This record gives sequence, structure tokens and C-alpha cells, in this order.
Amino acid sequence: MQIHVLARVMHLFGELGRLSELLDSGQDDIGLALMDEQLPQRVRVRKKKTNAF
Repeated sequence: MQIHVLARVMHLFGELGRLSELLDSGQDDIGLALMDEQLPQRVRVRKKKTNAF
């Protein structure tokens, strides 16, 4: 479904204000879980370079 169709339907039912709740990624538990899966699992610390020639 395209977003403008959803917005028109929500406007028809008087719920257009709730559209921002649907698009808020901070409240989207499934979206947040999927984004967490894409985070790197381990962060490697860079080794210090020595200036020995």
C-alpha cells in the first residue's frame, strides 16, 4: 500500500494525527530489532603504532 493511500484512509476516519505514530521508528519494536541485528557484533580496538624505525 502506498503511503498517500494510507494517509487518505486515515484522514477519512479522522485518525490522520496517528500517522506520525506509525512512522516513528523509535516506537517500532520490530524495526528496532532488525536494526540491532545489523549492528557489528564485535568492535576491534586498533593497535597502537610504534615509531621504531
